[in-house]
Amino acid sequence: KICQSGGIWDKILTEYCRGERKKPVWAIGELEYEGGNAIGSTSTILFVKEKNKYGVLEALKSGSMYALENSSAHLDLVDFSVTDGENKANMGEEITIKQFPLVKIKITSDINYPIEIRLFRNGNVIKTFNVTIDEEINFIDNNFLDNGLNYYRIDAISEGSIIISNPIFVKKYS
Repeated sequence: KICQSGGIWDKILTEYCRGERKKPVWAIGELEYEGGNAIGSTSTILFVKEKNKYGVLEALKSGSMYALENSSAHLDLVDFSVTDGENKANMGEEITIKQFPLVKIKITSDINYPIEIRLFRNGNVIKTFNVTIDEEINFIDNNFLDNGLNYYRIDAISEGSIIISNPIFVKKYS
């Protein structure tokens, strides 16, 4: 599959981090469509600064969005960001940090199902969280690699609903 750990998408994101591609490739709804469910069962949720066509185009261009499949659990990605206490970046953005990154995640649901969230760094799952609705995650990555540009992304699964975030790019201040 395209967005499984170490899959095609991770290879493309790694190429971007190495400078082999000029731009990253963003996740959108239907990223892994294989002809099973109806094509309308997946959505792309945009974080727009302006509620007009320019805001939509900017969100699509900048990666400020996530994919949501089968919203039976009514999942909503409220926060996925990286900070070092001074600077903060959201999906599609790049941040230069001075200390270990703090990854913040919050997913809500209007149904009380357990949610499994996997945090990826550079295509590998580094932590799995099992949470309930409205639980905030604050994870300090003490094993952050100072090897140029890195990225974090998440996926979340609950009762057949899946969220796939776009990456946040992180490098250490030198």
